[in-house]
Amino acid sequence: MKGNLNKMKSKISKHYKDTKKFFDVAAASKEGYYNKKESIFYKTQQSVRNIVLTLMKGDKENYNKILDAGCGMGDFSILLSQQFPASRITGADYSEGMITLCEQAKKNNDIDNIEFEAADLLNTPFDDNEFDINVCINTIHHIHKKDLDKAIKEIAKITKKTVILEIKNRNCLYYPIKKLRGRLLDPRITVYTTTVKEMERLFGKYRFRLTHVTPIFKFKIISPIMVLRFDRGDG
Repeated sequence: MKGNLNKMKSKISKHYKDTKKFFDVAAASKEGYYNKKESIFYKTQQSVRNIVLTLMKGDKENYNKILDAGCGMGDFSILLSQQFPASRITGADYSEGMITLCEQAKKNNDIDNIEFEAADLLNTPFDDNEFDINVCINTIHHIHKKDLDKAIKEIAKITKKTVILEIKNRNCLYYPIKKLRGRLLDPRITVYTTTVKEMERLFGKYRFRLTHVTPIFKFKIISPIMVLRFDRGDG
């Protein structure tokens, strides 16, 4: 039993080391895996970002502090700082290499309402209820499935009002087909899918209710990505 537990801990630790290495290498080459404008990854992420901004528009005046959790190279954090100039934006990422790129991007764009910080989503350095809204895109699928509850608990802990996040939708046709064909996002890292129902259950434990579900395509069954909005409440 103890041997199995240690083996699982080792496997989880390796997952995070491999993932961090992947993004540190990407940062060193200054090339993300979805920043090529002709790629499907780029176009998909642009759709996700547009959905997120649409979901944020109605409450613009209520966002004094915004967290971009898993900010990568910081381009979306910078867009948030431009879209919400009266807000304070924090971009956080597990990869120190990515944070270095973020700081350079901040300097190049001469922005003063944004800051970047290296942080582990399972144990962030932020205070309880520090952020009015927590935006987490292209990130949660890098959390090992055994740590998903822990990550959601941390997200809920540091968020006062609203969480908007992207999930890789397990209940769509894309992922089973992809698995059968032996195609991975990248052979060096593992991506963990989840479901709307699972996320609703996990956030519900911390008094967040699901208020919006937006698939990137018209039908959920063919949408590999879903954007969810949760609002704090007793529902």
